[in-house]
Amino acid sequence: MEIDLTTPALLFSTISLLLLAFTNRFLGLAKTIRELHSDYQEKPQKRFADQIKNLRQRVLMIRNMQMLGAGSLLLCTLSMLFVFAGRQPPAMFAFTLSLILMASSLTISILEIGMSVGALNVHLSDMEHALANDDQPVQGWRWLLRRLGQFSLTSLMWLSVVVSLLVLWMRDHQQLKQLTQGPTVGTTSWSISQVIGTPNTPVLGDYATAWASKTQDDQPEWIVVEFPQESVVTKMEIYESLNPGSVSRISTVSAVGSESVIWDQALANPLRRIRGNAVVPLVATFNQPVNSRRFKIELNSPTVQGWNEIDAISVSDENGNLKWVSDAWASSSFGANQEVPSWFWP
Repeated sequence: MEIDLTTPALLFSTISLLLLAFTNRFLGLAKTIRELHSDYQEKPQKRFADQIKNLRQRVLMIRNMQMLGAGSLLLCTLSMLFVFAGRQPPAMFAFTLSLILMASSLTISILEIGMSVGALNVHLSDMEHALANDDQPVQGWRWLLRRLGQFSLTSLMWLSVVVSLLVLWMRDHQQLKQLTQGPTVGTTSWSISQVIGTPNTPVLGDYATAWASKTQDDQPEWIVVEFPQESVVTKMEIYESLNPGSVSRISTVSAVGSESVIWDQALANPLRRIRGNAVVPLVATFNQPVNSRRFKIELNSPTVQGWNEIDAISVSDENGNLKWVSDAWASSSFGANQEVPSWFWP
């Protein structure tokens, strides 16, 4: 997953409008405080204590809203600078923090709106007590209408938040269920599920027990593989069972999909020993150990004619312990495939 200059720029107009709205709200609140001070000097009343407490809290909330909004705008700018410099991981990190700060600012704004309604209710309470029939019992459907009228805006907003979170949880729960269940493509011939587990292709050749891309040489291909646990990895072995030599790069993949190249064929210039028609794995040794459970293998298919099939992939730690792929996704597949998620769990 990568971002370009236009991605953080999308938030600039939104954040600017939010800061303008927050400033207008602060000016309106300052005017209210000055008017309240004048009213208090003319005729002190008990209800001023509730108003003062409410206004003090709202002033602090507006300050926090403005600071978080300004921080979000600053992080968007830093994200664009990182993108311009070609540093994707810091750019994505800064952009993610910017979104978090903006969400926090909006959350405080929602709470402040609820408190402003509470301040108005202080004034309305004086009029309610003045009504002679306010204490009269109300029965039946009239009681229900009165209770609905007393349902505050804050409660309605919180109810909307709870419903929205419930809907998001149900949707994400279904996605997580699909992700944590592993491949659901079965053992279809030449499918991406053939990469999972230990090698089962006996010799070099076009066998259905290996993964193959949808077409032979139309475009570069890639597969993302995941291992059962995160570990410190020193090398990877890729069992290319047909037309080997197309593997060009290996990258680590984070939980949010960001990539970092750890092996390049042009720099490594690996040697492969041919043993008749036996499947000899490509051994990609990393310059330094990497801590990851998820890797992306890129194949430059057009440079090696024919289908470039892969039977299995393993990684080794510093002690020589082998681990085999437990889940996999591909850019395309001659057999069944599964779409790579935008983020991984866990």
